[in-house]
Amino acid sequence: MENKKYSILKIVLSAILSAAILGMFVYVCIKGDIEHSILSLSCIGGCVLLALIFIRLTSQKVLLTLALAAMASTNFLTVFLESADILSIVAYVMCGVQAVFLVYTMFLFRGNGLRVITLAIRVGLCLLFYFLVPNYVVLDTLQIIHGMIVINALVTLGILLFKIKTQWLAFLAMLLLFLFSLCTAFNVGWAIALNLPAEFLNILTAPFLGVHNLAFLFYIPGALLLALASVWERKSE
Repeated sequence: MENKKYSILKIVLSAILSAAILGMFVYVCIKGDIEHSILSLSCIGGCVLLALIFIRLTSQKVLLTLALAAMASTNFLTVFLESADILSIVAYVMCGVQAVFLVYTMFLFRGNGLRVITLAIRVGLCLLFYFLVPNYVVLDTLQIIHGMIVINALVTLGILLFKIKTQWLAFLAMLLLFLFSLCTAFNVGWAIALNLPAEFLNILTAPFLGVHNLAFLFYIPGALLLALASVWERKSE
């Protein structure tokens, strides 16, 4: 009976908080600057709160909540910190988020062999990107960092695809966050470095209504799904 009541409580609170977060998200998309709005920060804060309410001392729940807290810190910096180095600071925090996701995927495997293989794939792809891509495309340090963020986000997405039976919420969250990372990389100079058409840049920077950055259309829904993945976390098989 107690477990049933707890499940009902999770459903009710998840629905109420999710509706509130999505409501604020839609409002800020229509009325404000989603990247710098306090309401968008409140959305991420709500995601952290949702994860914290039902947190348990399991590795997966703790790591997902930690990732959300780090994501909230990037929003806080964007909204309140005026600095020429803000893009670099946010990029480093995003690297920390990817590091948390790396550890999260490690716990999805029981054998050390698979963990070593996935880690080797990440390191190998990042090294290839670092040493080979600058030979063909001129990239600065910030653009290289964002390239590695995209690579790790893609690897995390691939790993979760193999565990989608128990990790489907996390997979959907990571898919949106991968799209966020990809759009962000284009915004910090990839699009220009790759000589992409001006129409593509227009889509990235002014997709519709009050949204001035396409990347952030993926960010808050991705964070919400990540919080729900923590709330409804199931053991990986």
